[in-house]
Amino acid sequence: MSKTSQDLLNNAVQTALAVGLPVAQTSPRSHDPFRGYSPSDLVEAVGDEDVREISSLYEKEKLAELEGAEVTIGSPVVGLRGKSKGLLGWVSKEMPSQYDQNEMAFLVVSVDPSKGSAWVKSKSLKLRVPLVGEEDEMFRVRSAREVCVGWGRGHMVESVLTGARGILVGFGQENLCVPQVCVQWVSTGSEEWVLPTLLKKA
Repeated sequence: MSKTSQDLLNNAVQTALAVGLPVAQTSPRSHDPFRGYSPSDLVEAVGDEDVREISSLYEKEKLAELEGAEVTIGSPVVGLRGKSKGLLGWVSKEMPSQYDQNEMAFLVVSVDPSKGSAWVKSKSLKLRVPLVGEEDEMFRVRSAREVCVGWGRGHMVESVLTGARGILVGFGQENLCVPQVCVQWVSTGSEEWVLPTLLKKA
């Protein structure tokens, strides 16, 4: 039977304990191949190559889990072409493409707050394995109203990144994946769904 990344990790920890080397462990973050154990401590016990093998095998296992799966709300994705090429994010909303009713378009919220969000066609997206701790951070806020306490539709808000001002015109559904609010920007009149953590009251 082939060994899993968990098997390799268990062996590394047991080897460290057997030779009297302490291995620090913290509460594991999302998608951590070492489940909270210190990689540097494990290197001391079993060497750099074995530790890299744990990480590599974990990545392969997670990619295998994605085979045959479809992009949907809550999926971690990467953009493949056009303006969205290389965009790392999470799917927050979906709707039929305005160009092809037989194809879906997805609102992708970037893991980089400065890049905001973008609507991307399904054929321009691919599922991916999130970075360590990324899912914890993206889902830290479960409701836009948790951030926007005391805010209501019509309130003037300001982007903490650009200083642009806008009017809060709507909230995403409660418990929506990567909660967002809709802002109509004063300078352009355009509406955009943004992370509430990137706004402050103007």
